[in-house]
Amino acid sequence: MDTFIARQAIYDCFGNIYGYELLYRSFFSDYYTEKNPDKATGLLLINSYLSLGFENLTNGKLAFINFTPNIIKSGIIEYLPPELIIIELLENCQLDDDFIAICKKLKKKGYRFALDDFVYNPKQTSLLELADIIKIDCLNSPLPDFTSFYSLLKEPKPLILAEKIESKELFQEVYNEAFSLFQGFYLSRPVILTSFDLKPDKSVLAAFEKVLKQKQYQIDKLEAIIKKDIALTLKILKLSESKKHLPRLSLSIKQALSQISHAEAKCWFNLCNNYDSDNQSLNLRKRSVIRGRFTELLGLEAKLASSHSEFYFLGLFSLLDRLLNTSFQQIVNRLPVSMAIKKAYLREPSQLLDLLMLVENYEAEKWENVLRQCELLNIKPEKVAEFYLEAQNWQSNLEVTF
Repeated sequence: MDTFIARQAIYDCFGNIYGYELLYRSFFSDYYTEKNPDKATGLLLINSYLSLGFENLTNGKLAFINFTPNIIKSGIIEYLPPELIIIELLENCQLDDDFIAICKKLKKKGYRFALDDFVYNPKQTSLLELADIIKIDCLNSPLPDFTSFYSLLKEPKPLILAEKIESKELFQEVYNEAFSLFQGFYLSRPVILTSFDLKPDKSVLAAFEKVLKQKQYQIDKLEAIIKKDIALTLKILKLSESKKHLPRLSLSIKQALSQISHAEAKCWFNLCNNYDSDNQSLNLRKRSVIRGRFTELLGLEAKLASSHSEFYFLGLFSLLDRLLNTSFQQIVNRLPVSMAIKKAYLREPSQLLDLLMLVENYEAEKWENVLRQCELLNIKPEKVAEFYLEAQNWQSNLEVTF
């Protein structure tokens, strides 16, 4: 599936790009179409961080993202790098003590806050204390009101961003005021960026949710479920990879799950559950899961010097070029797998490539090549058919014992 994100530039007073506001889009449009703000933020986070990557979206500049109170309370923000994001708080967000306490905790960890479409209210002093940036709607807020409010701010004063600059005349009017940053259609219209993403299978998500609802964090059961879906596997590995203090290597799904708490797993599930149903490429996604298990069984039989998870990932992601309608040269560096797997996808000679070629040749019914690969890997040919049937049966079985 295509994934869409709108990116609108924010400029400083010298005309340099200071950052970009990132906005969820369901298709090519300048406008917001999702009615559920939690869902929109969730999809934006999944698309921007786990699909496109902030580095590709902002070229190292700051990413301004609107966060709903529910998303902030969920704890998912702490997976995002504080040096790359600005947390925008909406003007209509409901304040409570828990929410303010969480924001203060995030502030101590280096996260910065912007108040979006801000209108001064003496009761919002707790928000003003958080603010690093205040965004003023210059199209609908009279400038005299802004200048009187600005004089009330304590030092060090937050940066003031003039947004909705729709015309040259408005830009010239606000440029000489106390504004430090500028955003609007006159300066730059939102640019729609596209990439490819995979939607999780709804039946797999349903099974995952059942296990999550149990009192104890059932990592083994969750791992067994995630392995049945290429999208969930890719996303949990990307989430694990986002933890910078951990090695950026191919992990097992179990290891990835062990790095997040039960509560964090529930939050991650809620983000993934924002996707609508998608039956596109269903057969290819099922084939990917079969390949994963098939390759895992063959790799273990060959007694190669890799883990069973590495064999599984090798097969599971080997059809991504077809699923995403691209080439491995374009996507391999963004895959959360080992260098050995990446080299196999780029067809560099290795035992993992031999293993992958055995799988490919078996599916293509190239029997002479299958026999040759079996000899190279020291696998009995009759075992190959046995393992493929086992992989098919394994893929179709989603039962979870409670």
